[in-house]
Amino acid sequence: VHGVTNKFVNIIDRTANMVTFTSVSTDNSYVDGKVYYVRNGNTITFRMGVREKFATAPVVTIGGMKVELEYVKYFAQPNHHEYKGTLKLDETLTDGNLDITIAGSKDLAGNKGFYYQTNGKKVLETVTKKETTNGKSLVYDNTAPELNYVAMLSKADNYKYAKNGDTIRFLVAYKEEVELNDNFTVTFNNTTKKLVRSGDKSKYEYIAEFKIPADEATLAEGLLTFEVKGAQDKLGNEAAAVQTANHYKYNNVTYDRTAPVITEENNIVITDDSETIIKVYKEG
Repeated sequence: VHGVTNKFVNIIDRTANMVTFTSVSTDNSYVDGKVYYVRNGNTITFRMGVREKFATAPVVTIGGMKVELEYVKYFAQPNHHEYKGTLKLDETLTDGNLDITIAGSKDLAGNKGFYYQTNGKKVLETVTKKETTNGKSLVYDNTAPELNYVAMLSKADNYKYAKNGDTIRFLVAYKEEVELNDNFTVTFNNTTKKLVRSGDKSKYEYIAEFKIPADEATLAEGLLTFEVKGAQDKLGNEAAAVQTANHYKYNNVTYDRTAPVITEENNIVITDDSETIIKVYKEG
């Protein structure tokens, strides 16, 4: 009828929602390229953009743990609705890459699933990926650095023995890189020093040197002992302290400041033409 305006407009929508982006970030500062490393206690933030608002938001899991999504707002540029959710990690996870799964969404027209801008409108109801659309991924590491070996060498003529005035070199190696800081130390003879990376870059080996004072009188003779503390990886996972010489793999050092002692002053051996005095010592 002329002059009558229909205020009701039906829009037919048979197309699933389009995902414009996915991304992750964490509160941990350790990022290697596009890989975010996380451990227990860290919080992951997941974000995704879609062309239409969800009627039923998808279920998002990271490493099998559910992320509760909430609506953020609509952005005119680049024309999408944004959702985000956070997840605090706990000890139920296994070390390694964390899969990101998105499943079970509906748009306002009731269309199930979604598709990515880059996949030719192939509708997916569930998708599991190791990377977000910008190539970012998550690696979970809650394991402390594993000890590889320790060794102690004397810089004396015989590297297995030391006396007063000699210098001792201590080496410790782990199976991954350890952070160099004020907490990563070795203590020997009541002296504590920071460990530094050795010159051999093919392994994660760290060294420190100690000189035994020329007038040392209280250090216990025998197998030398030590304590290593504060070995942490880049995520802050800290290894247990190493406190015993039983961990030595390559070599250890025996400390001896006592001169040989004569046990018998005059052991006389009679021969045909002379007598010889032999002095017998406790050690060779």
